Amino acid sequence: LACVDSICYHAGGNLGVGDLEDDDVLICPQHRFRVCLRTGDAIEGGDAHARARQRLHVAYENEGSLRVRLGTNGDAASDRFASADENIWNYLMWREIRVARPVE
Repeated sequence: LACVDSICYHAGGNLGVGDLEDDDVLICPQHRFRVCLRTGDAIEGGDAHARARQRLHVAYENEGSLRVRLGTNGDAASDRFASADENIWNYLMWREIRVARPVE
């Protein structure tokens, strides 16, 4: 299990509709930046050289339920999208993509 902030560190892309590559790399649909799900490190894209990080959280199963313990260690580039104003912008920007994405 892996859990990261749902908003990309780079420009606020919706990682919830991103692609998974090699089981441990999440690709942002907005600019195709890649994030390692084991470390949170940007591994390709505009901020990879700056050691940008996506905030990681601990995901685990407990008695048949999935649980998440929010990560609070250090600073992560994705933290700038944690404010209410940024989340409203992100929701409005990605609403149509969520609707247009085929249901599997």
